[in-house]
Amino acid sequence: MKTLRKIFLTAFFVPVFCFGQKPHGRFLHDTLVIGKEIKFTLSIRHNSHTPIVFPDSTYNYKPFELIGIEFLPTYTIGNVSVDSAVYSLVSFSTDSILFLSLPVTYLQSGKKVFSDTSKTSLHSTLKSHSLKQIKPETSTGFFEVPIDFNYPKIFYFLGLLLAISTIFWLVFGKLILRNYKIWLYKNKHRGFLSVFKRLSRNIENQKIVSETLLLWKKHMAWLLGKPIESMSTQEISETIKNERLIEALKEFDLAIYGGKISPHISVAIIILQDAASEAFRSSFKSYKAKLKAS
Repeated sequence: MKTLRKIFLTAFFVPVFCFGQKPHGRFLHDTLVIGKEIKFTLSIRHNSHTPIVFPDSTYNYKPFELIGIEFLPTYTIGNVSVDSAVYSLVSFSTDSILFLSLPVTYLQSGKKVFSDTSKTSLHSTLKSHSLKQIKPETSTGFFEVPIDFNYPKIFYFLGLLLAISTIFWLVFGKLILRNYKIWLYKNKHRGFLSVFKRLSRNIENQKIVSETLLLWKKHMAWLLGKPIESMSTQEISETIKNERLIEALKEFDLAIYGGKISPHISVAIIILQDAASEAFRSSFKSYKAKLKAS
């Protein structure tokens, strides 16, 4: 690099007081080989009080790719400074001639000034007469390439997934399980209401009346935790203190055992539904408190 510095000083400090504002750029070799490093020098003589910036790794050096940059020390004589850099580049282009021009930016004005375009020629390692002797094959046949299964990577991701799942379950598992049980509890009551309403819309004979009452008793047994389905109306009246409910149950008894469906049966159905909803609210509150405490 000492030789390069001498070249820059000789070229740019003669005459000393001339301020050439156009940068000078050139390749150090006239030819390049694909994939091999080639160096490009960029230098500029400017007023020592005017800050400048050279292209860095963010610049697009197409058709070249940047390998590295060596910024040489600034040399100043009087009001004249010389800045220079050596760019190590590589290209994979197959064009016979490649061109490059790099800019220098003046910070105060933001103006970019490009160097003269320098060119380099592609050096081919193939001889033209050897290419003529090559006869391309019409078919090279089919070769099946086995695909390796990356077991270590699969086991790694499975282990990572298991670890994440375990941590997630330890942190949120209890909350998720509690909310799931609450959803099941609510869903069972919603299912009862759906079937109960469907049956109660078609009270036409003793069989449907009996099915409706049995459905209600089973649901109340689940809500209250007592064998309501096997109790008579008298026994239910001793368990649930609700006079309107007992009168409604008597309407059902009249229809089932007396064979007479009263016009008041529709009101009795509403009372049974209200009783089930009230029992659900009470039992659901206790169920949530039990889950929270567990």
